[in-house]
Amino acid sequence: MRDESIVERTVRATNHARAALLAGYTTYRDLGTESIGNADANLRDCINRGLIPGPRLFVATEALASSGSYELRIENRLGGLLSVPRACDPADGPDGVRAAVRRRVGDGADLIKFYADYRRKVMRFPTTQGSRPVRFAPERRNPAVPLYTQAEMDAIVDEARLAELPVAVGANRSGFLPFQSMFCCLRSQERVSAPETQRDCPKWRIQTDICHRRMRARHALL
Repeated sequence: MRDESIVERTVRATNHARAALLAGYTTYRDLGTESIGNADANLRDCINRGLIPGPRLFVATEALASSGSYELRIENRLGGLLSVPRACDPADGPDGVRAAVRRRVGDGADLIKFYADYRRKVMRFPTTQGSRPVRFAPERRNPAVPLYTQAEMDAIVDEARLAELPVAVGANRSGFLPFQSMFCCLRSQERVSAPETQRDCPKWRIQTDICHRRMRARHALL
């Protein structure tokens, strides 16, 4: 995969915003910038200031995830000298995630996004170069596993509520649905497996309209 510079991603975003508006889309929601910091908030502000054409944007800036989970994976860090852009705002523990929510609020987020689970074990059985398979790989090489405890998710939702911001959740497996915070959140984003099984059931989306109603009330979206 070819990396894209910040300049190129900004130019692409500008073109996409204009194309979306011309296609009739008046409102977009962006749930994470993927290693480009708060650029979505900056793009939103440029649109709102009339510098470029585009739809109304509701942005999350950086998504929240626990340490060592939602990040770019490299095998050779050259003794700590090689660094890569972070893909999320890492935070751990109830106090840590509250601080992360406050950072997102301070950076101009319209909503808070966090990952409830993710495939974080890729470095345990990484892929190989070429066609040779990895030896001794388990049946489930890199399953999605929980990133946050119930207490941590409760803290995220509570802190976002104090800031009067909606919350979006990224989740891939139905086994985490019993976490009550996922239903306390104002909207969940990702597809998850249906409750009966984790492999055989079709995908479906948790949809709650609380987020939509509150954002309409707050921003007068009719």
